[in-house]
Amino acid sequence: MQNDTLTGNSIDQTYQPSHDEAARQRIVSVMRNLAKTDMFRHVENRYHQNIEHDLKQSRAGRALDGHDIERAMRGTPEYRFYSAFRYNTQEMTYQAVLDPIERGAGTINDAARDVASRKPAGGSVTLDPKVEIPNYLKALDVHLVPGCFYTEYAPDDVIQGMILAEGGKVATGAN
Repeated sequence: MQNDTLTGNSIDQTYQPSHDEAARQRIVSVMRNLAKTDMFRHVENRYHQNIEHDLKQSRAGRALDGHDIERAMRGTPEYRFYSAFRYNTQEMTYQAVLDPIERGAGTINDAARDVASRKPAGGSVTLDPKVEIPNYLKALDVHLVPGCFYTEYAPDDVIQGMILAEGGKVATGAN
């Protein structure tokens, strides 16, 4: 069985972070996990202990939704720190993978083209170049992914997919 390789390396193996880059990615994973677990629990406990009762009383029987809770928590130091920390770790997640991906972009794209030529997927997608990317996507990097999901820098570019895949590993701690 033929494997998906380019001169012996799979597409995943074209991604080669240095020692320091890999250490940075592990640190970001730990920080992101801290935000999503311990810090979130602390904010949640603050809500249940200090906010929930008064908020429910002020609603006079009306069901609470996430917006109500967020407005009530917005001014607390715990929520403000948690929100800033979580935002920054989300941003760091994708920033941490950019250097090795940009350094290996040519090899990564060559490997993807090689795999596609040897093992076609049975179809293709061609986007109409006249279709404009909506402003709500152009104005913001969704999930703080640099270049969002649609950016291409070269023909047959798979770099955005690699950023999402490797950033996802950092986000989940699978790096």
